[in-house]
Amino acid sequence: MRKIERELESVGIRPLGEITTTEKQQIVQKVVSLLATLNNIELNYEQIYEKLLCAKMYRAQMANNIGKVNYFYKEKTIYFEENMNLEEIDENIIHECIHCIQDQRGEYEELQRMGLCTFEEYKVRGMALNEVGINYLASKMLKRNDKTKIFTLLKQMLIITGEKTFIDSLLNNNDKFEEKFMDQTNTELLYYKIQQGMDSMFDLEQEINKLINIGKENINPEIYLNKINTNKHTINQIFLELQWEIYTKYFSRKIQLIDQLEEIEEYKSELFYFNSWLEIGEEVKYTEFATEQLKNLNQVKLKIEKRKANTSMVPFGQGPLYKLMRLIRKIFFRPNEYETNK
Repeated sequence: MRKIERELESVGIRPLGEITTTEKQQIVQKVVSLLATLNNIELNYEQIYEKLLCAKMYRAQMANNIGKVNYFYKEKTIYFEENMNLEEIDENIIHECIHCIQDQRGEYEELQRMGLCTFEEYKVRGMALNEVGINYLASKMLKRNDKTKIFTLLKQMLIITGEKTFIDSLLNNNDKFEEKFMDQTNTELLYYKIQQGMDSMFDLEQEINKLINIGKENINPEIYLNKINTNKHTINQIFLELQWEIYTKYFSRKIQLIDQLEEIEEYKSELFYFNSWLEIGEEVKYTEFATEQLKNLNQVKLKIEKRKANTSMVPFGQGPLYKLMRLIRKIFFRPNEYETNK
């Protein structure tokens, strides 16, 4: 048995045969058409079409724990569960097709990057962030809603960076999303902390699903409840810590950049909108922070108004423009007596 076959067997995939050319073309056309519904995103649709069309696509017997569709990156192949209806494009097909689109290789065909996930020599960074990013994109393309805790964290990040930058990095394999988030929060560490936190949350959710499935087949399923509840509590703690840091670092940074009166109203609107995406665990500290920021806005407003008043009320003979004109006159229009006494 070839090495690749052993690896497929180890993850629960048993290939049965390639899908038909017609089936592949229909899948590729539908996925590319759905991607085209994303407004204002610069994508090379011809390149995406060719990449998907060149990918191998097989039907296979699939283990229950790996889902109905799986992109096996080691041989750039998408496997579909043997009885799956390929005429209906669901989130699973979109998800694995996007993985195929993201696949970026190095000089020696080693996997280097998949969207927001980078494969370094001894470390993989951003795997869960990339996964939830693809889920977000699939939900958007299929016009469905999702509000898990990881999804909520991503939505909070998108309020800060904008959706366009995020989708650009997700599908075009660049660092624009990462860089913009770091710039808007004035820190690099928070982005990496979110990556690690999401990885932990993702692993815990996988463990919960595993325990639930085991419990269904056990005579005493309640024995797994304590572990499930412990994992849920840990997920919630990670979520609340990350949410608090995103919220406070962003709005603390943003208020420092306000330079115009209209930006004050924009700040208030964004603060209130962001609040609609908060899952509050300790309401008091969030209320205190928001109240303090609104007080600080009043101080910012007074400084801007004072600056404008000073600018508009300076008499012409004392203003910077008048002083500049006097200097120019001294240089170019010297009085006659200066020439005489020279």
